[in-house]
Amino acid sequence: MTIFKPDFYIVPRIIKDNKKLQPKDGDVYAVVYWFERLKDGRCTAKNETIAGILNCNSLSVANSLKRLEDCGYIQRIFKDKTKRIRLEIKTLVSFVYHQPMKQVSSNDDTAQTESVSSNDEQNKKDINNNRNKSGTPYSQASIFFEAIEDGDEKIISFASQLATKYQISQLAALNELQAFRNWWTELDQTGRKERWQVQKFFQINRRLATWFSKIKNNKFSKPKGKTII
Repeated sequence: MTIFKPDFYIVPRIIKDNKKLQPKDGDVYAVVYWFERLKDGRCTAKNETIAGILNCNSLSVANSLKRLEDCGYIQRIFKDKTKRIRLEIKTLVSFVYHQPMKQVSSNDDTAQTESVSSNDEQNKKDINNNRNKSGTPYSQASIFFEAIEDGDEKIISFASQLATKYQISQLAALNELQAFRNWWTELDQTGRKERWQVQKFFQINRRLATWFSKIKNNKFSKPKGKTII
């Protein structure tokens, strides 16, 4: 099988400079970042696939991913609580391209240092904000939407519970869960974030309760215009 490889690797300096990480960790991050910029926009590659690109073994990749996640540079999203089935890997280090400063001499070290420092500080804030997302409402929402997309058995069971609670058919409950997902996973104008990801507060259970409470004559009130559920 032909293995396609990146033409070059993009590794954030903050990762290269981290003494807790090994040189191979930066390469693993770069491959994940590369996958995210392909057509699907997501990295769902297995450890074996990443290892094949980097000419190393899958255990080495697994160890690198663990270290990167411990440092807050990536987030691994799993399908099950035992964390045996991985759905996706997300990179968390933001990339900022600094335009040349026309009014400042290229020898002005102060201006250059301030520019780099600003980017580093923003990355530190982003990483700290994302470091503890495992098990948070953010993580739960991501896993829930992925489960709906995959037609997970747990979603079918959940639809059955909703059908009983709201006195509708299981098919109607499944359709509404899909509609719920379609509404909240719509991409913004940048194509990088979904509707639910830009909400200041978002808890799946509360949003579902609001969505399914809008039943009139066995029909659901769909959101119109910019209505936020």
